[in-house]
Amino acid sequence: AKQCPICDSNFTTYSQKQFEEHVSGHLATPTKSLASILNTFDVLESPGSEEVLELDNAFNLSPSEIRNREFYLKYSATRDIYIRAGRSGPGFCEVVGWEAGTHQSTDIFRNHELDHEMVYLARKETRSCGSISWLVNWAGISFTPYAITVKLPHTIFNQGKVSWCLKLGDQVLPGYRGGILELSECQIRGHPHSLQVCAELSSDESAQNSSVAWQHAQLFRQKDSDVNHFPFVIHIKFCERSTVVEENHALNMSPEEVRRKEFLLKYSTAKDIYVRPIKSGNQEVRGWLAGVYGVNDMFRKHEHDHKMVYLARKEGANTGTVKWRVNWSGCSIVPKDVIVSLPHTTYYSGKVTWYITIGEQTFPGEQDGYLCLRDLVLGPVSHLDVFAHVEGGSSSTPWGNVAWQHAQLFRQKETDSRYFPFVINILFKDEY
Repeated sequence: AKQCPICDSNFTTYSQKQFEEHVSGHLATPTKSLASILNTFDVLESPGSEEVLELDNAFNLSPSEIRNREFYLKYSATRDIYIRAGRSGPGFCEVVGWEAGTHQSTDIFRNHELDHEMVYLARKETRSCGSISWLVNWAGISFTPYAITVKLPHTIFNQGKVSWCLKLGDQVLPGYRGGILELSECQIRGHPHSLQVCAELSSDESAQNSSVAWQHAQLFRQKDSDVNHFPFVIHIKFCERSTVVEENHALNMSPEEVRRKEFLLKYSTAKDIYVRPIKSGNQEVRGWLAGVYGVNDMFRKHEHDHKMVYLARKEGANTGTVKWRVNWSGCSIVPKDVIVSLPHTTYYSGKVTWYITIGEQTFPGEQDGYLCLRDLVLGPVSHLDVFAHVEGGSSSTPWGNVAWQHAQLFRQKETDSRYFPFVINILFKDEY
């Protein structure tokens, strides 16, 4: 970085025009010639008509973020700072200047409308298109993301256009016009080691000749007095690669559970963890997929507007299924009592069917989501399966075709961290 010889402002790579505008502001009463001042800078002018800032900045996970298995970044256009939660201990790390956090920028600048008291990012006045990207990198770390939320609010006037996407490994996922894109583990392929957020600002050809066309596509527009709002957000949650779903992932009883003759599993949708009590405390497994034996077209949905969390079938799928298996093969025990809590919520014509199987026997679940079996008389069996099937719903609602939302498992408030709606509790006896 270079410093302005008059005000000591720090710069990265600026065009000749930007340097002239900055330095000219100091020369109302010139003490040096503009040319002599500009000679103190390393100025890179792009050979073409575009100014491309190859900043190559990347947000690499810090030790504290690795420990917490979470990356959280937000940006305020008003304050022109990035804040990174937990970057150093429990506090925050601030990075000043929108360019300081971008991976690449082409013909983008931060505009402050003094008359309207608004601030935003836009393409430059003389350019027909501008682009910008941010990069989060976790290469070399044995983690994989299981939940990603990106908020990239944008404002469009007249013929303005904003297109944006996420690049996650070999996946390119287009962003929604609403400016929010959420990915769950079932939408993330393989083990990507980076996330890139890309946006392009432009307008229809019919509006290119307008002198204010550059203002018709804006990112992160907010009032210049709104210092507490951070419109741009990248939030990534990670888990160990070994805990990502593998087909036929059974819940095998531990020696301690066999000695106690009891298996107890609880799952919280809000915290997205399974808990199994053991003598030394609670054993926690992060990520709902880490405990399932089989799954088809299901995902964990987080409704930020209603602040609710639940499992549902994927959007566009007619049905969804999920199965859990508890295995005690070779332990010489059989179930005596079984209690399963599988609460579910339906709307319109949504339907949830669930049951458990033990050996050759099937026990249908109750509509209230609770099943209690006492004093079972069973022959030699080695496992118990809990199976749930979601389907139905209405495609004609005031909110459009959201039938996939009309059959839900384990719905709860996002703040309800003490409640574990899904429970499997099995008491055993010696096998005769």
